[in-house]
Amino acid sequence: MGIVKTTVEVITCDSCGHNCGKNDGDIYIEVNGGDGRDVGPATITGTLRFTQPYGVSNGIICSFCKEAYLRQYLESNYDN
Repeated sequence: MGIVKTTVEVITCDSCGHNCGKNDGDIYIEVNGGDGRDVGPATITGTLRFTQPYGVSNGIICSFCKEAYLRQYLESNYDN
């Protein structure tokens, strides 16, 4: 069988430390489904990054933290 080299990628949330996916902080919102021709859907995309002076590798956040921070942002900026 020989020598087999494998790479293990462990991704953790820089905010809470839980395991997560590399793209969990991504935001993808489909605004509409397109116009029925070959023109695709309109989307809004973004990525949340966690930044602090220490203890952060790539600013990756998990989906739970993403939802919590977005909820906090909406509650503090909109009174509805």
